Amino acid sequence: MEIMTLETIRAVGGGTLDAFVAKPSIGMSGGILTSWDSRKWEEVDRAVGEFSISVLLECRQTKGKWVCSNVYGPHEDSPRERLWEELSATRTMWNSPWLIVGDFNVTRFPEDRNRPG
Repeated sequence: MEIMTLETIRAVGGGTLDAFVAKPSIGMSGGILTSWDSRKWEEVDRAVGEFSISVLLECRQTKGKWVCSNVYGPHEDSPRERLWEELSATRTMWNSPWLIVGDFNVTRFPEDRNRPG
């Protein structure tokens, strides 16, 4: 979606998700959304890059912190190095456990591809 609203987040999250960071799509691709329940998690910091959104969250109950990076990788090979550089820079921002999720648009082995190229 090009524009994300709190109403949309609540509808998708069953009413429990009420905080989010979104990077809008460009046309039909490229959008990223990270959302959470603010009763359980507090946003401490965030970084929005070219290919990712990273949020440092703190558990309201335990005060434990962790980073969630949500990735939408480039379809072409040429900008892919910028994605890895972005994630490397993100890793140095916070000294907390790190979860990386999303679509990297890469395959590990050529035989994993569903089409040639």
